[in-house]
This record gives sequence, C-alpha cells and structure tokens, in this order.
Amino acid sequence: MIYPDLQTVRIYAETYTRIPIYSAMDYAKDDLLDLYAALRRPYSFFLESGVLNSYGRYSIIALPAKKRLVSRDDKTYLMQHGETKQLDGNPLDILKQQMQERAPIYPELSVFTGGAIGHFNYDVIRLFEAIQDNQLPSLHLPLMQFAFVEELIVLDHEQHRLYVIVNMQEPQINLDVKYHRAIQRIQELSARITKLEAYRDEPLAQRKVTSSLSKEQFITRVKEAQKHIQEGDIFQVVLSQRLQADYTEDPFAAYVQLRALGKSPYMYYLDFADYVIAGVSPELLLQGRGQSIMTMPIAGTRPRGNSVQEDEAAAQSLRNDPKENAEHAMLVDLGRNDIGKVAAIGSVRVENMKQVQLYSHVMHMTSEVHGRLKKEYDMYDALASVLPAGTLSGAPKISAMQIIESLEPVKREIYGGAIGFIGYNQQFDACITIRTFVFHKDKVYLQAGAGIVKDSVPEKEYEESLHKAKALLRAIHGEVAV
Repeated sequence: MIYPDLQTVRIYAETYTRIPIYSAMDYAKDDLLDLYAALRRPYSFFLESGVLNSYGRYSIIALPAKKRLVSRDDKTYLMQHGETKQLDGNPLDILKQQMQERAPIYPELSVFTGGAIGHFNYDVIRLFEAIQDNQLPSLHLPLMQFAFVEELIVLDHEQHRLYVIVNMQEPQINLDVKYHRAIQRIQELSARITKLEAYRDEPLAQRKVTSSLSKEQFITRVKEAQKHIQEGDIFQVVLSQRLQADYTEDPFAAYVQLRALGKSPYMYYLDFADYVIAGVSPELLLQGRGQSIMTMPIAGTRPRGNSVQEDEAAAQSLRNDPKENAEHAMLVDLGRNDIGKVAAIGSVRVENMKQVQLYSHVMHMTSEVHGRLKKEYDMYDALASVLPAGTLSGAPKISAMQIIESLEPVKREIYGGAIGFIGYNQQFDACITIRTFVFHKDKVYLQAGAGIVKDSVPEKEYEESLHKAKALLRAIHGEVAV
C-alpha cells in the first residue's frame, strides 16, 4: 500500500511544500546494516538507534541528496543542480532559511521523514560568543555540513515495520505526475530491499595509535585546570586528548566493528565523500518535538564490570561518589540554564535524575532536562543555547572553553559538536559527537576527555579518558603508544 492516497495528497498540497509519500511493510531483521551496506554511496547517511526507548525507536537510511549546505573558512556554500553558490550571513541563519519547507506529521510515522541531516562542529559557539582562538585546525573540516534528504528508509524497531519514503517537492505543480513518480521510485527501492545479501566483515589490521598529549602532558594539564578551579575561574572543565592512526581500509568496516562492541541510543555513519564521521554516542544534545525540547546531561563514569554483580557494585559506587555527584549536579544546573535561555518561564524541569545507564565498556549517570520554547524562539535558538554541551566543555561554559583553548594543543573540530537531523515536519534530534571516528586522508581520528574538578586525581582522569576511547580503539585494533 502507498500512503497517503492521491485525494489526501491534494488536501495536503494546499498547506505543505513537502509531502512524504511512503509504503510500509513488515520487516523481520533487527537492523538496517545489510540494507545500508548495499545502498551506501557518497553523501548517504545511516542513523541507527541501538537502544529501544522514547528517543531510540527508529533507524534511518538517507539516500544521497542533491542539495547540500557547507560552511568553512567563514564562508557558506549551497550546492545543488551541479552549481555552487556562496551565501552571506550567519551559517545557522542560512540553514534556517533553507529549511522553510514544511511537511505533515503522520501519526503512524512520527519521526524524521525528510529534511536536513549533518553535523555541527564544536566551534559553532564562536558564531555567538567571543572566544579566543589560539589553536590551528589540524583537519580543516567544515564548521557545519548538512544534506537535504528527500529519499529515505526508516525502520520502526518497536513495530518491526519498514517505511520507504520519497518526498514530493512543490506538490502544487504537476501534482498527479509527481505523485506517480514518487510511487515508481518507492517501488524501485522496495525491489532492492528484497534482494539483499548479508554484509561481510572486512578484517582490519593492527595499528599504532598516537596522542596529541602524552600521559605526562595530560596530567600536567589536569593540574593546570585545577589551578583555575582553585582560583575561582571555573568550577569544572573537560580536558580531552586526540588519538590518531594510519587507516587505509574501508571506514564502514570500522563502524561495523564498533557497533558490534555495544549499542548506543545514537549510532551514525555519515559519508561526506572526502571525510566520514562514524560513532556510537550515548548522549542526547537536544531533542525537539514542536515547541517541546529536552537535553540529557551525562556526567559520572565507571568502567563496566565482568559480571552483573560487578556492574551493580560499580553503579552503587558511582551513585555514592561525592565527586561524581557534585559534577553531575553542576552539569544538570548548566543544562537547566541552557534550556532556560529559550524556554517559557516555569516550563523547565528535571526528570529521571541520576539514572545509571550501561554501555559497552563504561556506565554513565544521566538526567533529563525538559522545557517548552517561548513563542519568540525556535529550534535553532535552542540549539545555539545548548551547543556545545556543558558535559563537553565545563562550567561556566564560556570560561571553561577559554581555558580549553590553552590546555588542548589542537582544535576539537568534530569532537564535542553535534550530529542529527532537522525535519520538514518539525522533528529535531541531535546527539553530542563523542565516541566517534573521523576518517580523513588515510587517517583515523578519535577523541576522549574527562571532567576535571577540584578533587580530581590527575592519573585517574587520564585513565578515564582512555576508558572512554576503549571501544573505539578495539574496533580499529589500535594500541596507544605510551
């Protein structure tokens, strides 16, 4: 069956500028890995949910888009129809201008059905705040890049239903012709789904991994951060190290290895042709449904145990740790402040406070901060208020970011930014870019950090940063050179 029918489409065309046409079918498999492996091309994207909950119900394959927006070197470019046009203005405002299309929300498919998918760099904050710029970019990746997706495949993990979606553009013009073209394209894609072969893992070589900071340098910088805390400049700061190695194999093979080590609510593989971003982030940055918004701070970490009993003991230790609780409370307050900048008075609330969530190699303490946007604000304002997350910078946020500039030797770029989608149907989801690979010019990069507070033990913070990178290192068979 094709939905909606032609009569309903004619009604929608009076109001909307994008109309998703879709088919639905039962789907026995638990994921879309084999399907994405068969369909992937440059500028195709794979967003997976490895944890079934309110923000992890769907997985998405976005087929290559014909329109992209890229911002780099203080310039923003729109690419479409084989042409590149430079646009003036704030990149976030330009993205908002390009996302003026509107699509209906289907009750049976309340997820992204078309719109922009891409990433924001950590340094997007410089569009709104005057932060010193002491570091040179080592990868020279875009400040942001988004593709405008019109064809996609969505798996509903809860209902075990697969949706093939093709958007009708400008439905007011040649409506009947466009409707039947969309149906034809859906049938073409559906035929490919029935002829899948299982993806075959590609073996990966062992590799040496080097860091932007030696152990001694990291420990020295922890102590420098603690001096700032003692002097009252900040309460907390996140210090990270970048790891890199040679990598000439298929980036998708590393992603497959990584996802096999453990599931996360946000898993992604974004192929931007000259670089690939792949990761398994546990942390929501911002979710939006109409005027409702939510962020989910994560602060407090323990390594996983080797048994249920060891996990329970570690979780109890985490809940009872004064240092971890103080850090978590501080970052929840920062999340409340960030949401409060754009939320209606009285709408900000904290739910599911200090829940311990288990992941492949570590466990984290999480809380949810909810709010409702003021009438004069939209999702782009909310994004500007929360990015980058306090859990990746520190508190107060701007002061902590200034100190990060002096402590870390290279720009973070992708690390600590955001990856997600902005739907024509007002659905918005973005996760924090952590537990993530960047593949670029025969190299692989990954980055991990630790939250530094007054009572931090420098050696333990160094070990925590490596614990957070453990799954990534295992996936590429990497060994850190000491």
